[in-house]
Amino acid sequence: MDHINQLHSPAMENLNFAEQPLPAEKHRAHVMVFTSGKGGVGKTCVTTNVATAMARKGARVCIFDADTGLANINILLGLRPEYTLEHVL
Repeated sequence: MDHINQLHSPAMENLNFAEQPLPAEKHRAHVMVFTSGKGGVGKTCVTTNVATAMARKGARVCIFDADTGLANINILLGLRPEYTLEHVL
């Protein structure tokens, strides 16, 4: 049975990498964009899950939901924003 535990696969490497803490890089911002031309494909869900995973690893995370009509990340995260994108525009 030990040989089963020693199997190597790219998927296992990804899982092991995902468990490692993020390296400390001062003054370096990374930007991720999740977009689609169609609604209901999971952009909000993916964004929320990626941001949560990164925050749990110690990253500082800012989510900007640019959907002026159906922005709802605040609902998924249980937040009540004082201001919305419409206040800025």
